[in-house]
Amino acid sequence: VDLNRNYPDAEDGPHPDGNPYQDETEAFMALTDTLLYNMSSNLHGGAEVANYPWDTWVQLHADDSWWQYVCEQYADTAQGQSPSGYFTDLNNGITNGNDWYEIHGGRQDYMTYFKYGREFTLELSNNKIPNANKLPDFWDYNYRSLLNYLEQSLYGLRGIVTDSITGDPLRALVYINGHDLDSSHVYSQLPVGNYHRYLDAGTYAITYSAPGYHSKTIGSIGVQQGTATIQDVQLAPYSAVGIS
Repeated sequence: VDLNRNYPDAEDGPHPDGNPYQDETEAFMALTDTLLYNMSSNLHGGAEVANYPWDTWVQLHADDSWWQYVCEQYADTAQGQSPSGYFTDLNNGITNGNDWYEIHGGRQDYMTYFKYGREFTLELSNNKIPNANKLPDFWDYNYRSLLNYLEQSLYGLRGIVTDSITGDPLRALVYINGHDLDSSHVYSQLPVGNYHRYLDAGTYAITYSAPGYHSKTIGSIGVQQGTATIQDVQLAPYSAVGIS
């Protein structure tokens, strides 16, 4: 069974390949229930390109411009650290997944749609199964790009959501007004109440909401590339008289 067709799919449901979940699939899904990933990647051979969501359908991700920026940074750096012609497939080393070819049940879309993270697929070698002695070369070509991608996790919009009375952390929906669609929103996570929302440069209005609490909308939050915008939020419980 191809494990990269074996995950739940946003369009085709729980078993898009018609097979039961494999042991490896179940183990990884269990892992993502306990370790909450904000950014991730899966690595493949067969091409030299950074493939970003979505694979399963033609509509673009809400953060398509951010994905293009991140993938172009990856490709540019890999090209600068490798022999001429490496990592230049398709659109000079990047592609929207569905534009390349449609798949269902891939891990990239599973992580991005169901786990509210950001995952892309790295195709690192035109040879599907390269000789093991080539692996150090591929590491040299790519590790700086991988570090750049990890560094992106420090940027964008982030903060902590808490109860305005007790100060306790909350699991709250963080929704970009007029922007989010197809599960691109995120949640603040317990036990800290922290959230991480990666965005292209711009000005956004964000609504924070949680069951039992008054929602709060904050307008005109500016986000820039390569910096972190910190926005901590306190939500008032419905039981707080006179607070809105």
